[in-house]
Amino acid sequence: MSRLKEIISDDQIKKYDRSNIFKDYRSWPTLASESFEKEVSVPKISKFGHIVVCGMGGSAAAGDVLKSWLKRLNVVVVKGYHLPKWVGKDDLVIATSYSGNTEETLGCYSEALEMGLPLVTISSGGLLESSSKKNGIPFNKVPHGLAPRAAFPLLFYTLVNILYSLRIVNDVEFKESKSSIGVLTSHSKKIFPEVPINENISKQVASFMFGKYPVIYGSEDISCVVERFRRLISENGKWHAMADVIPELCHNEIVAYDIPNPQLRIMLLRTKLDTQEVRIRFDILKEVLL
Repeated sequence: MSRLKEIISDDQIKKYDRSNIFKDYRSWPTLASESFEKEVSVPKISKFGHIVVCGMGGSAAAGDVLKSWLKRLNVVVVKGYHLPKWVGKDDLVIATSYSGNTEETLGCYSEALEMGLPLVTISSGGLLESSSKKNGIPFNKVPHGLAPRAAFPLLFYTLVNILYSLRIVNDVEFKESKSSIGVLTSHSKKIFPEVPINENISKQVASFMFGKYPVIYGSEDISCVVERFRRLISENGKWHAMADVIPELCHNEIVAYDIPNPQLRIMLLRTKLDTQEVRIRFDILKEVLL
């Protein structure tokens, strides 16, 4: 425990944070607000079918959250080199790459450009910016200088702003997304290194996971959160983690617990939006696994 207290102390966290990523995270509420206030560049389209968000890593996370949030829309997130074969002239393609040089995203962008599809781009620069400007593609520039994994508010709220300008996101949804900035601001004050562990949920979670392998479970409705949590443990913490969603995990992964593994630390992510069926599954899992 003394080793753990040393690692999560304010001084030690600053020592390990060589890239100063906490500075980026502290700026999230400001970056989110600024993304709403900026004018966006959008294609001229009167109707649309699917919204195809192309990106990798942190750039794809914005599309994942959009898909989980606005289920009434046909959002597809592409994390690869090629567009789906079914993409057609009524589908809106949004290529997002924080660096502007992600080869998979550039591949999808090039295919959309060649097919003459409705297309809009988001990046801080790079080849995506230069090609968009060269080909007259609506381009939306976000500030550079952040670690790509910390650029989520720039990409997500710019994406929402674009869809609102196209009247794809309605007034109620736009206000809802803006209200999330207040929640973000409130929570951000509770999780940084200077906040003591008894008041700091992030340090409490770190203490729980310390020296073990975290396993993150949540409902399908928040699969974007479950998966992003796992990936950030790997990317920020340099540590392996596993994740799965309910109810799917109840049909396969749960069988693995026939053999106890003391190296695992299981976390159940529950929300007020969980359906009755999912709440029952959570209760059973808690009884069986914890």
